[in-house]
Amino acid sequence: MTAGVIAMNSGAAVIAADSAVSIRLRRGAKHYQGASKIICLHRDDPVGVFWYGSAEYMGVPWEVLLKEFRAQSTVSFTQLEEYADALWSFVDAELPNWNVDADGDPGVNNAITALLDQVETAIEYLPADGREAAVQRVIEKWKESRRPVARVLADDEVSSRDNLWNWFNNRLDNLESEWGTLNGDAREQLRGAALEAWTRISARDPDHSGVVIVGYGTSNRMPSMCHFLIAPPASGLARRVGAKPVCIDANRPAVIVPFAQNDLVRLFMEGIHPNINHRFTGILERLQVDYGIPGEVIELLSDRIASEIDRHGRPVIEAVRFLPKADLAEFARSLVRFTAFRLKMSLAEESVAEPIDVAVISRSDGLVWVHRTHYFGIENNPHFAQRYR
Repeated sequence: MTAGVIAMNSGAAVIAADSAVSIRLRRGAKHYQGASKIICLHRDDPVGVFWYGSAEYMGVPWEVLLKEFRAQSTVSFTQLEEYADALWSFVDAELPNWNVDADGDPGVNNAITALLDQVETAIEYLPADGREAAVQRVIEKWKESRRPVARVLADDEVSSRDNLWNWFNNRLDNLESEWGTLNGDAREQLRGAALEAWTRISARDPDHSGVVIVGYGTSNRMPSMCHFLIAPPASGLARRVGAKPVCIDANRPAVIVPFAQNDLVRLFMEGIHPNINHRFTGILERLQVDYGIPGEVIELLSDRIASEIDRHGRPVIEAVRFLPKADLAEFARSLVRFTAFRLKMSLAEESVAEPIDVAVISRSDGLVWVHRTHYFGIENNPHFAQRYR
């Protein structure tokens, strides 16, 4: 897990990100500090990128992949979206030539592997007539844990990939050889769940990554950003989805967007923790059922809460609109630091941690580092600073 914040106004865009990387294991997680999650995407142009989630894609660390693209990219583009298109074209064309699992072996798909592990735990020692219901419960719980999801592939694209289904059927055969045969309905339900895992991406999947490209095309006078969710390919089929670009303009003079572990940033911006807001919504729904409160009343209360949340955050947005570069950088860094501090002072996993890197991107100055963590002493390596900022 990680935490990152993009803050933009008409003068600049700021990327702030922590340095923690989490490796998910069956019995928990291991956290490391010192990852470089902010990278300058072009040697000369004011474009940066921030990644979060899985630290690698198809066995290649994002840092290595993005810097290799930068080393080979010499073309400037008029729109920021074109830098994103060039990056994904590079990834699709070049990675198959690297010494990695470029075919997208479905065996590394953690979402499906986790599902089958849960099924195995649920059906061990159960009689044959109880397995179907157990499988159905596991699938329902698994689907609920992945919400929300975004479609990235059509069903028929995946259905025709025999190597995917051969791997999946072999996994089921191994499971049945250990704990007993599943009936046809249970196998079909599991097949449908596997199809969903391959055709859709969830931000809760352990193998997903997020990539945010921030900055300016040569024709852009104001900063903008593009956000993508990426997961390992399915039998060579790329699995990624992009959100609509966010641009600074007259209708949107300032933007604050948290990524990954964003609940505490939302608490700061909205005045209420997202979990509390979600629970309150559930309480309203139960009150409506238990006491027959009219739907109009529930809707009015929900609208009033949304209005108060919007009113609470509006002054912050207005302030960010006028912040100079230095204050904008400190603002974004403080939001990430707040998340790290809150986790440190709780019993939760410290999946967000300092040091925190901060880069300011402006049309006139390009990408400028305000805080940057090196794995070496920069004062002992002047050649590095001379070669590249």
